[in-house]
Amino acid sequence: MKRALLAASLSALPLLPGCGGGTGMPTPATSAPAVSGATASTLLFVRQRGGAVVAFGVDAATGALHGPGRPVASGVTVALFTDPRGRFVYTLDETSVSALRIVDPITGALAPSGSPTPLTLPAGRAVVAIEPSGRFAYVTESRRTQYDCLGPGLVHTYAIDTLGTWSVVPGGDAVTETAPSGIAFARGGRTAYVTASGDHTQLYGPCPRGGISAYTVDDATGRLSAVAGSPFAADYGNDGIGAASPRGLAFILKSEYYAGLAIRSYRVDETTGALAPAGVTPILTANLTPGRLLVDPQNRFVYASWEPDSGPIQTAAFAIQPSGALAPVPGSPFDVEAFPTTLDPDGRFLYFIGGPDGHQIDASAVDGLTGGLSPVPGYPVSLAGDRIAGLAFVRTAP
Repeated sequence: MKRALLAASLSALPLLPGCGGGTGMPTPATSAPAVSGATASTLLFVRQRGGAVVAFGVDAATGALHGPGRPVASGVTVALFTDPRGRFVYTLDETSVSALRIVDPITGALAPSGSPTPLTLPAGRAVVAIEPSGRFAYVTESRRTQYDCLGPGLVHTYAIDTLGTWSVVPGGDAVTETAPSGIAFARGGRTAYVTASGDHTQLYGPCPRGGISAYTVDDATGRLSAVAGSPFAADYGNDGIGAASPRGLAFILKSEYYAGLAIRSYRVDETTGALAPAGVTPILTANLTPGRLLVDPQNRFVYASWEPDSGPIQTAAFAIQPSGALAPVPGSPFDVEAFPTTLDPDGRFLYFIGGPDGHQIDASAVDGLTGGLSPVPGYPVSLAGDRIAGLAFVRTAP
């Protein structure tokens, strides 16, 4: 579904004092009060490559963005994360992670909270995830052996206090399979799954395969302990993971450059967290670049994207069956101009970073009955300033 060009042009505004840049920064909060007189709303935070964070309100019914796109933070050079409970936005620069409390659920205005925590993402591919209660965060690390193969990976555990400050959990490191590539949670956050793609290098013989490591999450400390039978699905090319937690299902995006792309479905044992195969859905057998695997927040549909050697990026949509199998959505795959980045909290819209120079936010409407995708009026939206590097939704707490 090709898009028309510019729908709205939004000019970057000067940084607001006390919101991550400029002067007049207020003292970080010593407690995290509720947002006064506010109601819950949906906000979209946009990270630009130059480090600015721009906030928009989102119309939950139409997907339209509200407001001029107000800069609410600066200096974010690496990543942006949101609190599952709608209280904080976490920003990661090159050396530390900091919490910004959402003080206005309408404008997305932010104020410093807690204390920065030293945190440098490991070299290479790293994944950061916050579990559903918002109390623990996990950061993966890939490690290289003396033979130039990647060795077993690690996942580091951080506790998050009521001010949003992260702290290292003693004894919180857990070993993963080689080259961790994704994190998902099931059983209401009681189980964590870490996919690993393995190392395809063949310099001195086969390097280690990847797999799916399953862990029980300690409710008090966040520490991870291996589930019996873990790791599961030892193989190369486990490139992404998504979980439909209330339905007891997990989905893995599996890719091999010559064999193509497929989604592997697994049923989650609700007592132990162990995984059992529930089906394989082939997508394509051709040379391609895999994109992302997204499970809609209502646990109805799965979206997988890829870029073929020629032609537009494509996104395939599947309806989740009770057995865990996936049924293709009518009209799938859909031609899109960029890899899907995220779904809104209600699963009604799929959002992209688009445009020839990465300055546009695009969106597709999700048909609630079929999962099909269609253009959204008013999109794409262009953002002035640096290229867009990330999108993060949050449903604010009233």
